Amino acid sequence: MNKHVLITRDIFLARIDSWREALALEWQFQAQNARIWRQYKEVVSATNQGSHDQAAEQLHHISIEEQFLAVIETRKISRLAARYGFKMPDASTVGNYSAVEWDYDHDESRFLTNQGMLTVQQALRAAKKERREAAGFWFGIIVGVMGAATGLMAVVL
Repeated sequence: MNKHVLITRDIFLARIDSWREALALEWQFQAQNARIWRQYKEVVSATNQGSHDQAAEQLHHISIEEQFLAVIETRKISRLAARYGFKMPDASTVGNYSAVEWDYDHDESRFLTNQGMLTVQQALRAAKKERREAAGFWFGIIVGVMGAATGLMAVVL
């Protein structure tokens, strides 16, 4: 097979895999978010029925679920950082990350804290602005050349 065709096919397959991974992360995020909202409804109903001990236990479980949601969101933002070409905050810097406190997860996944999220959002805004400015520059040039060509054709014809 042609080397160019193999490279094109590999790029295509890598892009498909990337989209699949992004969709899987989004699905996990939405499913986790729905699970948390269902649990909040259960807490409200338990509180209305006077079962405060059960509501307190469910609130603790919800806080752990929200940490897992933050882990998924951190993974999504990490993909954006790779896409836009900026670095995620350093894990050794105090205050950027927090660890999930699960009994059954020995890896203790890390997620961005509010301070770390703010750092990433500023870098993301700067990267998006840079891309917009570059696209605007080329769009202006292309429109200008097309306008000049149209004007020249109108004069000649």
